[in-house]
Amino acid sequence: IDLNGQVEPNATVTKLYEDSHGILWIGLSKGLCSYDVRQKRIKQVYPDVGHVMGIVENKEGLIWICTQDNGLFQTTADEKLRSFKLDKNFSCLSIAPDWILWLGTCDGGVYSYDPSENKLVSYNEACGMNGNQVRVIRYGDSVELCGGTHVDNTGNIGMLKIVSESSIAAGIRRIEAITGERVEKAVEEMQNTLREIGAMFNNTPNLVQALKKSIDENAELKHQAEEYFNERVNNLTRELLDKAYDVHGIKVVELQGLRLPEVVKNVAFAVRAQSPEHTVFIGATFDPAGKPLLTVMVTEDLVKEGMNASSTVREAAKLIQGGGGGQPGFAQAGGKNKDGIAGAYEKMRSALGL
Repeated sequence: IDLNGQVEPNATVTKLYEDSHGILWIGLSKGLCSYDVRQKRIKQVYPDVGHVMGIVENKEGLIWICTQDNGLFQTTADEKLRSFKLDKNFSCLSIAPDWILWLGTCDGGVYSYDPSENKLVSYNEACGMNGNQVRVIRYGDSVELCGGTHVDNTGNIGMLKIVSESSIAAGIRRIEAITGERVEKAVEEMQNTLREIGAMFNNTPNLVQALKKSIDENAELKHQAEEYFNERVNNLTRELLDKAYDVHGIKVVELQGLRLPEVVKNVAFAVRAQSPEHTVFIGATFDPAGKPLLTVMVTEDLVKEGMNASSTVREAAKLIQGGGGGQPGFAQAGGKNKDGIAGAYEKMRSALGL
């Protein structure tokens, strides 16, 4: 990226940040500029920002910039900069999961800034800051500036359990954990849950194995149920095709009475598969709850001749106080009035010229 002629002479790069839109923000000792990574060109130059010390992105995709000499800035939707004069010489900038800004100052201060309230709050005492004295926390091989533990030693925290980890913004991940008594309560709740599950399996000593066996048995039963369902559909389809009758060279297959909706649909498709030409399927059924269902299937050759399952069902559905539709070759409609099924059935036959 060639910045010559674009920025102040002798300006040095102090910060780099690529946002979620593919824009690289280049902080300088004398200004700020944005670079479109995809188009490989400088988008905007902001020469009056000052000495940039930190760049972050908020949840709306807007950029916050802290400077050593001119306070805070935020980009706007029209790519301009909004200035926040906070009378501090900032040295660094971070953004929390709750979108509060955290700022360090050149004199060793730590502050939080809530953009919604335009309020800068000092955390110098709580974080162990004292002028240019910076608190250092060492934990194993980790060395942290301003650990912010707020305890005398890590032993006061007790147990710690991470409960979730997720991405909340570009380059920012959120880790949530519980400590101390909250962990003890969580462990107790998990133990109670395990005891309840164990009781469901007669307190077997190997709960994991019992659960796996139950899952495997459930999968096998589900497979057997599917096989039985398919066999039932095939048997019903053959029975209906055997009872089919001819009207003007068209094979008419009918299904009426109490039937499960998924059975009706699968039978209609099975009829089309076994009799792919000159065939019409008409269903006027109701489920165990008494809800009526109208179904029409028309083979492709009849669709080309002008038959339309969707318009047929849509008109007939008015007689069962319902509505629906679908494709020219297959359509269904549900309703509320079971007593209207007979009339709807005759309406469908009439509309199809049968």
